[in-house]
Amino acid sequence: MIEGWRLIDDKITRCVLPEAHWKYLTESLGLTDALAERVRKGLQRRTSKGQFEIALSIDDADEIRNLCAERLQTLGFDGNYAPTQAGYILEDLIDLFFTG
Repeated sequence: MIEGWRLIDDKITRCVLPEAHWKYLTESLGLTDALAERVRKGLQRRTSKGQFEIALSIDDADEIRNLCAERLQTLGFDGNYAPTQAGYILEDLIDLFFTG
């Protein structure tokens, strides 16, 4: 089960990502160096289930969501318009990073 965002205050939000989603976010999504650094700094802990709890600004969450949506259009589907493995992860990340 993938947990969604929990609003901590009006500027910061927190969520828990499965390992595959964390790896895609940090290794494959193509974050800018500055955003990648904020994501790494936002890592709160690794849970006992191997998931990654992160806290980010709402603006960073929106930026990641927008990047995922762009990538979904180009990498998310095969020639028959069926979701690829990356497509499933991107769809989950889009849902996870929806803050509002």
